[in-house]
Amino acid sequence: MRSVSYQQRIGERRGIVFGVLLACALGCARPASPDVSRNGESRSVLLPAGSKRAIPASSMPSEQARPVAARRINYPLDRTLSPLTAALSAHLRDIARRSPQRDNHVFAKVGDSVTYSDDFLHCFSGTKIDLGAQPELAVTLEWFLQGKVLGENSFQRRSLSARIGWSAWQVLAGKSPPLVRELEATRARYALVQFGTNDIEIGALHHFADRMLEIVDWLIEHGVVPILSTIMPRRDRAEKARWVPRYNLAIRGVAQSRRVPLFDYYRELRRLPRDGLANDGIHPNTYVVPEGRRPCVFDSQGLRHGFNVRNLWTLRALHEVRRAVGGMRTPDAPVPALRGQGTAEAPYELRRRPGVFVHHFAELPSGRWSTYPCSKRRYPGPEIIYRMDLSKPTRILVMGFDSSEAKADLFLLRERPVPEACVRSGSRVIDVALEPGTYYAVLDTEEGRGETILTVSEE
Repeated sequence: MRSVSYQQRIGERRGIVFGVLLACALGCARPASPDVSRNGESRSVLLPAGSKRAIPASSMPSEQARPVAARRINYPLDRTLSPLTAALSAHLRDIARRSPQRDNHVFAKVGDSVTYSDDFLHCFSGTKIDLGAQPELAVTLEWFLQGKVLGENSFQRRSLSARIGWSAWQVLAGKSPPLVRELEATRARYALVQFGTNDIEIGALHHFADRMLEIVDWLIEHGVVPILSTIMPRRDRAEKARWVPRYNLAIRGVAQSRRVPLFDYYRELRRLPRDGLANDGIHPNTYVVPEGRRPCVFDSQGLRHGFNVRNLWTLRALHEVRRAVGGMRTPDAPVPALRGQGTAEAPYELRRRPGVFVHHFAELPSGRWSTYPCSKRRYPGPEIIYRMDLSKPTRILVMGFDSSEAKADLFLLRERPVPEACVRSGSRVIDVALEPGTYYAVLDTEEGRGETILTVSEE
C-alpha cells in the first residue's frame, strides 16, 4: 500500500482484476488518465486525458485537517444507517462550522444514473407521497422543500454532479469540476454521494477508494456534510456481482475513516424480491400503479421496490443527520469496541466478518516486528494484529486502502502470532483459501506514518 503512481499500481495489479470498458447499459464514459499522485500537498485527482488538475491541492484537506480522534469507531454491519453518537454528531457539527454561509435547507446529489433518475427524490416535490409508518419525516421533508436554488428545491433539482454512466473520478474532473460547480451553485450543506456500480466496470477497486476519499475530503474541507451510500446488488452478470460487496466495503471504510454518515442501501435491497432491481438486473425498480409511477409511496407494497426504499431511507438519513448537526437528537449509544489491543499478546479478535478498520499509525507505539520470512522488505514501523478462528474451510480476502503515505503491507500468519509463522504477504490484497484453524492478519508499516483502511471478509 505504499504511495506510488497510478501507472505503477496498474502495472503491479496486486491481485485486483482490472476491467477495460464500461457497460453501455450503464452509460459509456471516457477512460481515466493514469496520472495520479497522492503525496502530501502535491496529490492530484484523476483527470481525463488532456485536462489540468480538477481540484487544486490547496483545496484538499491537509493531514492535520483530517479527523484523528475516534478513528477506531467501527460502524456496525447490522444497521442500515450508521450510528450518530455524541462524538460523531459533534464531528458533523465541526464540519458544518467550516462554512457557516452554506444553506442548511439544501442538499446536493452526487452520483451516477441511480442518483440522476427522476425516480430518486423528485417525487417529494409532488403530491403522490405516502410516508406510511414514518410521519415524523414530514418535518424534514418540509425543511428541505424550503431551500431554493433558482426556484427549485433540492428534491427536484437536476444536479450538475450526477450523470448517467458516471464513475467516481468524473465528478472531480476537468478545469471546472462538476462537484465544485454544483456546490457553488447550491451552497448546499449536505451531499448525498453514491458511486461504485460503473466503477466496477473499470475494475480498479483501490483507485475507486482513492477517488471516494478525495470526494469526501473535499466536501468536508468546504463545510459540506457527506452522506454516503453503498451500491446495489447486481443480477446481470455473476462475475460483476461478486465485486459489489468488495466495493461496498471500500465505501464503508471511507465513511468510517472520515466519520461521516453511511446509508447501507445494499443491506436493505437484499431483503426485497429480486433484490429490488429492475429487469436489467442493475438499476432499482419502482412501484407502479395504473395511474403511474409512485416512488414516494412507503406502504407495504411500495416498500417492495428499490427506488421506494432508497427514497425512504435517504429522507430518513437526512432527517437524522440534520437533527444531529442541529443538536436536536439524542445521540446513539457508543459503539462497542473490538476485543483486544491489536498486539501479539492481545490481538484484536475478529469474530465477525466482514470487518472494516481504520488505523492512523502516528497514534500507535513503535513496532516490535521488522522482518518476515515471506517478505524481503523491512517493517520497523507499528504493526496491527487481528486473530481469526476458522471452524471450516474459508476463503479470506484481506484488503488495505491507503489514504496517505502509509507504506504498509499485509501478512497472514498461521497458528502463532510471530513473524516466523507468516504464510502469505501482499502489498494491498491477500486472497486465499484456508483450512480450519487459527490465523492472524497483520498490517505492518515501513515508516509508521499515514493511514490505512483495512477490510477483512469471507468470499
